[in-house]
Amino acid sequence: MMSESDVKRILSFCNGDIFGDDCVMWTGGRVTRGGKGCQHGRFSYRSKLVSATRLLYHNYVEPLTTKKPFILHSCDTDGRCVCLKHLRAGTGADNYQDMVAMGNVGGNKKLSEDDVRAIRKRYRDGNGETQTHISLSYPCVIFSTISRVCNRTTWKNVE
Repeated sequence: MMSESDVKRILSFCNGDIFGDDCVMWTGGRVTRGGKGCQHGRFSYRSKLVSATRLLYHNYVEPLTTKKPFILHSCDTDGRCVCLKHLRAGTGADNYQDMVAMGNVGGNKKLSEDDVRAIRKRYRDGNGETQTHISLSYPCVIFSTISRVCNRTTWKNVE
């Protein structure tokens, strides 16, 4: 269990009541991984960076088990929601099915055709914009996806 000072500190990064019904966004540090659903909160606890949702779930709902080690979200907020009623434990397969249902997996699901056209236009127009610079405008899309769009190795059907 977390100490009283840890509880106070972690709750200071939550923009609402984690026991309520509405989404509560994590305002602290986040890890950004490639893909939609990439904004999972991180919290320094006992000198380690840990997942905010995992720590809150473990402390207030139930401990995670080896049979259900993943935290799944019922809302689609890029992993930022820490409302306990929106979280549940699940398996890797459960987590993957949720990601598919929310459109958080698959290279082409991260970008729309309009995004692809805009990326190619920015890259083609020159103006000193590199693929790296363009990728900063799409924080939940990994750099290699932007590179493949620019080099036309993916989204070949989009002019």
